[in-house]
Amino acid sequence: RTSAVAGAELKLKNADKRHTNDMQENLDGERVKLKNVEREYTKYKQALTNKNESIDVLLGIAKSALSEMLDREHGHTVIDQKIFRAHAQAFEQEFFEDMRRLNVRDPDVLTR
Repeated sequence: RTSAVAGAELKLKNADKRHTNDMQENLDGERVKLKNVEREYTKYKQALTNKNESIDVLLGIAKSALSEMLDREHGHTVIDQKIFRAHAQAFEQEFFEDMRRLNVRDPDVLTR
């Protein structure tokens, strides 16, 4: 074998391994999503048995599933960048609040 063939085979083997790892990560992510949906569906069924449950509680239970569906079906139509920034800012704020509760200091510098 020539070194060129051996090099090409090694690149192919490495690319195949990276692809396999990427696909496994995707599969693991989908499994997590499925578990979350199953958990939320169980909560939803329990909430439906309680006739006094408020619409806010039901919407709170369905929020993740509805968000996924809306993003999948209509996400490509969103062009206003302010929406993305506001969404990220809400999660960033929640993260910092969690960190403060854990007695972790705020960062000196934020990069975006």
